[in-house]
Amino acid sequence: MIKERFEVFTSALGSKILNISISLTLTHQQRDNRQTFNSLELNICQPTMSKPTSTSKDASAPAPVRSPTIPVDALVVDSQGRIHFAASDYNFLGKTLPFHIIGANLSDIFTILLTPVDYQKLCVCIAKSKTGSFSLSIGSTETPSRSLSIIGHPFSSNDLVQRWLLITQDITTCQAMIDIISTLETTLENIRQTEKSELDKMTKSLIDTNVALRKEVRDRQNTFEKLSVSEARFRDLTETTSDFIWEINNAGNYTYASPKSVKLLGLEPLELLGTPLFLFRKIASTSEFIKNIELRGQPQHGFSKMEYSHTRQDGLEVTVESSGEPIFSKHNKFIGFRGIDRDVTERRIYETKLKHAKEMAESANLAKSEFLANMSHELRTPLHAILSFAKYGEKRIESASRKELFRFFSQIASSGQRLLPLIDSLLDLAKLESGKMTYDFQYLDIMVEIRSAIHEITPLAEKKGLSITFDLDNIATVACFDQAAIAQVIRNLLANGVKFSNQQTPITISFKIQEDLNQKSLLKTTISNFGVAIPAIELGTIFDKFAQSTKTKTGAGGTGLGLSICKQIIEDHGGTIWASHGENGDTQFHFTLPIQR
Repeated sequence: MIKERFEVFTSALGSKILNISISLTLTHQQRDNRQTFNSLELNICQPTMSKPTSTSKDASAPAPVRSPTIPVDALVVDSQGRIHFAASDYNFLGKTLPFHIIGANLSDIFTILLTPVDYQKLCVCIAKSKTGSFSLSIGSTETPSRSLSIIGHPFSSNDLVQRWLLITQDITTCQAMIDIISTLETTLENIRQTEKSELDKMTKSLIDTNVALRKEVRDRQNTFEKLSVSEARFRDLTETTSDFIWEINNAGNYTYASPKSVKLLGLEPLELLGTPLFLFRKIASTSEFIKNIELRGQPQHGFSKMEYSHTRQDGLEVTVESSGEPIFSKHNKFIGFRGIDRDVTERRIYETKLKHAKEMAESANLAKSEFLANMSHELRTPLHAILSFAKYGEKRIESASRKELFRFFSQIASSGQRLLPLIDSLLDLAKLESGKMTYDFQYLDIMVEIRSAIHEITPLAEKKGLSITFDLDNIATVACFDQAAIAQVIRNLLANGVKFSNQQTPITISFKIQEDLNQKSLLKTTISNFGVAIPAIELGTIFDKFAQSTKTKTGAGGTGLGLSICKQIIEDHGGTIWASHGENGDTQFHFTLPIQR
């Protein structure tokens, strides 16, 4: 009998987290020039954290933390890759294999778990490690992927056959723990540094003030003049600073309040004296405040940048940032807190606006990206058709019949017509943004332009079974506008109405006379349809450049410029344009035009 014992020690994830001791005893015998393995004993020891020695019998002491268990498997392979021993017949690292592991080839297992490149790395490590151990960390090809650690140790028996002991560990869980712990440590350190910096600044300011005040009290016995000067200096400081300075006793009642309490809380200093510190704070913020300060006992530290909400007597709600430090008597007895309250309402509003602006910028950037993608499609497709049919026509000019040439020219004309509105929209937008768009304002009947636009879209409306009706209510429809520009607005709104209406539904056009804040008479035109409902949150944004409603994106084209151009034209006329939902579930587009210029 020949016994060989191997001890492999590895710290896969660092000594502070995990230590693994693997002890293997390999017993084999040689019989008739054939070597067989009788047994392989695999002992895996993952020590836990030792219990702390303590003479206390406190039952509330926390239990020792145990290290996580790591799946481990062992293989013995020869130089040909043949497996002579495995810890399990069919299971490897928790994965059931469809073949008997002992007698199989190393590639049968690892080509299932590893990529060809990683398997080649393993083979290279085995080939180079005839006298020394090796360690390899790689990822599996499974879903989800696992992190594997492979440790190899070469040995040879009396038969002089070179073999390797391969220990494979699944360290996915531990690696995830390392990442989480590292992230938490980094975050905690950043928070600690930030809080320490701010706390140091406020603490230094409060300590300086506290020292100055104590010195003034001591000096009072020496000279009344120095005390008067000191009191005057402190009074000037508290009256000129923008912050509210206060003191409370160990019962939590105000013992001092600076004049800035009027501006911050809407209360005179005398109204605060003797009242509890928490009286004027909202319940939610008060409970949080009480958790973080201690008015009994002997507090060792103050508090910094705690926020609470206060509703002033005039109804204005302010957000206040409060910081304070404990006050001690000359006998080192805790007697209260001294602190500063600062109005941070505008800062919080600014932060909210900044967040909203960031969201709007991100939304605009996304809309721009979508616009560029759509523009690429809308330009490339018709141009490709034009060039293709023109080139095909050149090749077939001698042999093509007149009918074929007519079809080529028809396709070129159709693609050109599809390209023209896109080019017009881009040119109109460029003119509007540069301020070079000119208008010829005239007193015209808007009904004439509406009927002309209806005549153009009637074929499309009839295909969907749509009816277009008017609700005039004896209202004069004359206003001051540029004929071509307003005709473009009406065509765009009616085309959208037809495009997004449900079949067999009506499109209604109505008018109303109304006045603006300057008592200027306006003609309001409303075009409503039943179809795809625009989400309420998007009713305002659909008029932005490049924007399209999430409910009307069909993937069939569109640049998101039409309503943006309409908005600019209407505003140039001194009117407004907006969208809303009707009581009957219809979608309504409104625009106003001045009746008198």
